[in-house]
Amino acid sequence: MPNTRELLVNPKLKVLVSSPPGGGKTTLAGTITKIVAKGRVYVFDFDQRIHVLSGLDIDYDSYDCTSPVSHDLALKKLDEILKGAHYEALILDGLTTFSAAAMAKAQPLVKAFMPKARRLGSTPQDEIPIDMDYNAQMTYVEKFTQRIVARFPGHVVFTAHEKDEKKEVPGQTDDSGRKKLLMTGRKQIAVSGQLSERYPGNFNELWRMGVELTADSSGHRVRKYRVQTRSDNETNARTSYPDALLDYEEPDFGVIYAKILKHLASKAPAPEPVKVSA
Repeated sequence: MPNTRELLVNPKLKVLVSSPPGGGKTTLAGTITKIVAKGRVYVFDFDQRIHVLSGLDIDYDSYDCTSPVSHDLALKKLDEILKGAHYEALILDGLTTFSAAAMAKAQPLVKAFMPKARRLGSTPQDEIPIDMDYNAQMTYVEKFTQRIVARFPGHVVFTAHEKDEKKEVPGQTDDSGRKKLLMTGRKQIAVSGQLSERYPGNFNELWRMGVELTADSSGHRVRKYRVQTRSDNETNARTSYPDALLDYEEPDFGVIYAKILKHLASKAPAPEPVKVSA
């Protein structure tokens, strides 16, 4: 039977990290190589930004987010990984483009089952998704994510873009009869519909990449990336290790994981004294 004492030894991080484009998400994800054995990291490259990780010992496949087969190719690769037990860390870069691949799969399937549904667009490439398309897309995204997080025994890192959070205004509609939305001023994960609210619950770490502007010794402005581990007035972030990590950490899995391990070691129970028989 599992025991919670086992969680003090080599915990596996399941991380969702978000930021605006260019915020350093992929670079942070690449530092996962510092806490696993050489050659034991695989990247599902949907963002087509694998060049950011040039020189690191990382296996990857690039996926075309506009192709209706990319989702299934990634799922097939995941099944191979789960059976092979070779990798110690998986990265999906990034969630937003992976969602586009899920939509590319969803639209033709929904259209085949609902051929009479009204659609806008002159060709399949420019058709505007309907509600059923979005429902299927969200199902594909969530099931793929849960498959990785629940079944892969190592570290998992997903990167995601952000969007402005919108909330329905109770009892109000716009001119077209749709429910009126209000911008809250907060950021949320850039995925479809209600999935943006429940999706972070799949991960035990929700981090956000931020940029701090400082000045060097010459007075020149310097951009420094930081990992935000707690929420503020504009963004959502959390950590399962609040006693180990600061509100803002260095963007380095080696540094962050060392802090977590040090904290967990301090919680480990002292060994029981050896009883000497008389």
